[in-house]
Amino acid sequence: MLSKSDEEILIDRLRNWGRWAADRDHLKANVLYRMMVLAGEIIMESPELGKIDDKDALEVQRAWAMLPQSPRRYLMAKWILAAHYAYPSISKGKLCRHNRIRLKEYDELLKMAQSMIFNKLEYMRAKKEAQDIDRAKD
Repeated sequence: MLSKSDEEILIDRLRNWGRWAADRDHLKANVLYRMMVLAGEIIMESPELGKIDDKDALEVQRAWAMLPQSPRRYLMAKWILAAHYAYPSISKGKLCRHNRIRLKEYDELLKMAQSMIFNKLEYMRAKKEAQDIDRAKD
């Protein structure tokens, strides 16, 4: 179980990752949009949410990509997490119908995925710290 502060930090990171992931669709699909972003004419931020932290979003993306896909329940949790944060405007009911799960299962899968990605992020952080210590010794 996550502490309240850990949960708040994780939610902020997942929201940042979700905005980053959702914005990437625009960059892939529209060359003009991508050129305007690169030229600085469009700034990828919103006044209420602030700028997207690309570095942190990439770290969360790596952790998300490493989440297990088997058994099917883990795969569903992984994709529910992505849909929940990248496309928050999609209703839970629509996601549940599309994935053939009950609304109660949605909440359980989301909590499970949040715990799994938190654990993966903590593992990655600890591994990086250990590598930094090893480098400092050399």
